[in-house]
Amino acid sequence: MVARSTASADQLQLNLDGPPGPARHVAGSAPAEGGPVTARTKPASTRQRRGHGEGSVYKNERGQWIATTEVAPLAGGRRRRITRKARTKAEAIRKVREAEQQLAASGMTPDLDQTVTAYLRWWLEHVAPLRVKASTVAQYRWIAEKHLVDRVGHHRIGRLTTGHVQAMITDIISSGRSPNTARQIVGVLSGALRHAVRTDVIMRNPCQLVDLPRVVKSTDDDTLGAPDVVRFVRACAGTRWEAFAALALGYGFRQGELLALKWADVSLDDTPTVRIVATIKWPPGGGWYVEQPKTAGSIRVVEIDPHTADLVREHRARQRRDASALGDAWTEHGFVFTTETGSPIHDRNCLRWWYGALKSAELDKRPFHAARRTAITNMAEAGVPLEVAASIVGHASIRMTAEVYNRVRPRGRVEAAHLIGQILSD
Repeated sequence: MVARSTASADQLQLNLDGPPGPARHVAGSAPAEGGPVTARTKPASTRQRRGHGEGSVYKNERGQWIATTEVAPLAGGRRRRITRKARTKAEAIRKVREAEQQLAASGMTPDLDQTVTAYLRWWLEHVAPLRVKASTVAQYRWIAEKHLVDRVGHHRIGRLTTGHVQAMITDIISSGRSPNTARQIVGVLSGALRHAVRTDVIMRNPCQLVDLPRVVKSTDDDTLGAPDVVRFVRACAGTRWEAFAALALGYGFRQGELLALKWADVSLDDTPTVRIVATIKWPPGGGWYVEQPKTAGSIRVVEIDPHTADLVREHRARQRRDASALGDAWTEHGFVFTTETGSPIHDRNCLRWWYGALKSAELDKRPFHAARRTAITNMAEAGVPLEVAASIVGHASIRMTAEVYNRVRPRGRVEAAHLIGQILSD
């Protein structure tokens, strides 16, 4: 049946669950083959009606194909439809069927009366694990229970407004949380609501229209210069942390990458290398697990200098002596950096060592991530090209290396001012 671009839903009714029903004709259209030209081919009383749950496909005035179908009713028996637009009829029908299948697979009824808390917990259980790592899901769950449940969780998901979310942001900032934390909290809520929009639970995401607090990047320099790096590593001399310190401060390896490093991924031959293929996680419920790093670029092979290679060799010899002395009390997991009994090191214990070593070296307290910034900055000052530094630390792009980690120290600015003075005085 050929329809005009302004055809209505009644002109192009289509059962999305089966073949099209019998064609009907309206005034001004061509008659069915062999039939008389009349305003209607059937009386209104005998015209076939669509069954419950059947949809329709039609063209709007802009030439777009619109496909609609009913889904499970909302609370209170209110009707609900899925509507999709496309350039062709087949594509519109496909989009509607995909939305139906996604909704059915989710196990969720599009209920506007369910609470935000109920939907958040369902999303964290069934959807988020398919998109992000288990450690990230655990972080999302903590954010939801700590910040979202009490502030917006009691609202019905269909009645949550931009004003509710904006008031939540104000409360978060008023409680002393940083703008970056507020953005993370809104990000978790928005992620859940984006899925609710895609599956037609709600019509729009109220997080998309809020004004987020501005994050001002810190200009404080918490990196260690080359002399301080030497002081720090020497403060760890003779301990099982010496080689760890050299790799962290010299090559910018992440804490989880070093704690997950295994001897099978270390080569100490003519060209010593370290292969980064995993990171270790300690979930709140206890235990530990190893997973792939955060990005594909994080998986890499890094050549290390002879001095650091010697420290790693000494560390391996020390570890073998400890294992031999403990006998059956030693638990072998193959990790390079372990506890005194061979078990992997908890990240909290790693931080305790870090702060203790800073104190022993008489250096100011700073986060462990400063070691990564230290490595990049020292590489840049030593003349290592940023693209090489990016590959060493596992950045996906040189832009991140340059903008996030490379710090210009005051010494460099003083030298620049001196050079500028020379130019101006000539």
